[in-house]
Amino acid sequence: MGSRIGSIAILLVIGGIVAAVVVVINRLDLLDTGQPDAPVMVVSLDEGELVLLGEPQSITVTISSGSPIATLELLVDDAKIADVVPPYSEDRGAWIGSFIWTPERLGFANVRIIALDADGIEFARDIRVEVTNDQARVAAAIRVEVLGISPFQQFAAGSTIRLAISASGSQPIERFDMLVNGRRVASVIPVLEPVPEHDEACQDNEAKEQCDALGGAVDERCECAIVQPRYLARIDWTPGETGEVEVTITAVDAAGRSESQTVPVVLVLQGASSPTRESNQQQQQESPAEEGRPNADAEGDGARAARIESPSDGERFTYDSDFELDIALVARNVGAVASALLYLTPIAPDNTLGNSILLHSSEDHPSGDYRELVVDVERFITSSGSYELQLVVFTPEDERYDHRIVIHLDAVAEQDGDESQDDQPDQQSATGDEVDLAIVTARQPDDDRARLNVTITNDSSVDIERTDVIITVVDAATAAELASAAVTLGMESGDLRTIPLDLDLDPGERLEALVVLEAGIDTNTANNTFRVSLAAPELDEQQQEQAAEEEDAEQAAQDSQQQEQQAQSAEPDPDAPAPDLTFLDVQHTNDGYVLLTVINNGDGPAETFFIVVADEAGDQIELITRRSADSRPLGPGQTEILTSLQPHTGTIAMTIVAGGDVPETNLDDNSLTLDIGG
Repeated sequence: MGSRIGSIAILLVIGGIVAAVVVVINRLDLLDTGQPDAPVMVVSLDEGELVLLGEPQSITVTISSGSPIATLELLVDDAKIADVVPPYSEDRGAWIGSFIWTPERLGFANVRIIALDADGIEFARDIRVEVTNDQARVAAAIRVEVLGISPFQQFAAGSTIRLAISASGSQPIERFDMLVNGRRVASVIPVLEPVPEHDEACQDNEAKEQCDALGGAVDERCECAIVQPRYLARIDWTPGETGEVEVTITAVDAAGRSESQTVPVVLVLQGASSPTRESNQQQQQESPAEEGRPNADAEGDGARAARIESPSDGERFTYDSDFELDIALVARNVGAVASALLYLTPIAPDNTLGNSILLHSSEDHPSGDYRELVVDVERFITSSGSYELQLVVFTPEDERYDHRIVIHLDAVAEQDGDESQDDQPDQQSATGDEVDLAIVTARQPDDDRARLNVTITNDSSVDIERTDVIITVVDAATAAELASAAVTLGMESGDLRTIPLDLDLDPGERLEALVVLEAGIDTNTANNTFRVSLAAPELDEQQQEQAAEEEDAEQAAQDSQQQEQQAQSAEPDPDAPAPDLTFLDVQHTNDGYVLLTVINNGDGPAETFFIVVADEAGDQIELITRRSADSRPLGPGQTEILTSLQPHTGTIAMTIVAGGDVPETNLDDNSLTLDIGG
């Protein structure tokens, strides 16, 4: 009897363990396959990328997640390479970690990134790369980047979409082809991106010339950074069809090779125009009475859909200290909801999407209409502009429902004193169809002199639904840029918008500046410049003391450097120990390689030296330098053997050139000639 009871107990325990394992496996499968619990993970290494054997690879991982990321781990072919604790970036709303991996074996390698969140849940990303020792093959690979569209982004058919394209490779890029569902719709000739300029801190002109020949630029340490040329182009595309389409950008180089990038996008019917400020206020006033009712544009009864119920698509808000944003989410007729995720993505002026932030996630909602309110979203928004909100809903059967909307946040227009907008002169554009953007005023707030608020107006009779605007502040005397901002906005006729800019001014600096407004749709540029007097914030007593100390330290360093230069330029002491380098022995091999023995006959060490080899005409044909292992000073009576790295024939002249602060006192025995038979 006891044995039977024991057997039953064991079976129950085993059954429980199996059930737990099944739950864990299901959970891991859900996470591993990118289901809704998985965070958004972006890795700088691409699938199928070519990497060079023995060349360190910098891998950056960016993760947007509702839960804090505790650690990141890098594995290559299941072997652990490194782990890091990623810091959180407030600017990008994500955890960012970096690894350095040096490939040690040729062939294909499986790179795996594992993220562990604060709840102990793991998420993984797998990338397969190829390791090669063929530098030419790596350099020849064409790399294409497309900005302006992202996978499954929604656009209205009939609207103009601007694509920014770049490509690089070992050969010049001759053209970009754009294909939609395999059919070519456009071809453009790219332009070469300008070569970066040398850092002004480097004063070594020879280093700059050598770097110019290599197509690079020197940094502040006069080190040459080689930048692979990039070819740039823009394509404006106005789709007419609707539905899901594949957009392919193909780069073709001078050798006829090509590389493509394909991005699927969703084209929807052109919707109604963006609501005006008055209609938004009316909607907000009516919303309490209509709470709980479906949107007028919601799908019909029985349709399965998930939606962002409020705010509405295209809705505008005033971005000020009173700005608040709550988001209502609904899903109808989808059954139970396994998880719901809400993302926020900033939209740049060139219509490209920034880094997404996971605002909210929830799980295990029972059958019936799902409804949830996400409050205090304003804490995730740090500036005016346009933002995309995306709702993603998953059912237990892995069915996915998406909904995207765009909202616009308009900066506050500040007024000087008690002057109201009604007191402003009534200005109209010359013709009803022309757009005229103008600068109204630009001023520094009294409590924040490091900021300049620029107010612009739509000084025409037409409403602007959406346009890109660039505001630049330059020094009126030198044209040096002091600040710049690019924004996307919509403006009704007569509207005002204030755009804040952070100024780059030295403490206590005062100057005259020009504020310049640029917009592609603007037909009148006569009112796009505004002159303003700027004053940088004054330093407090502690900052003044710190600045004085820094100035004193800088002056002391300059004085010390000047003294060193004067000491170096002073006449050498003739009685001081000095080196005297000469050739002790010279030989050559049958195939023309030269073996040289150098001796120091002086009474002081030679810090370093090299040998110049010239032909009969006096032209330099080789420079023989010391090995790094022999770079120590050559003391009195010491010898060193050097070998040419290339064969020579005929008559050659060789000269020893000493380096260092102490010059040679005898240069008469530093040269000789050698005849080498052909």
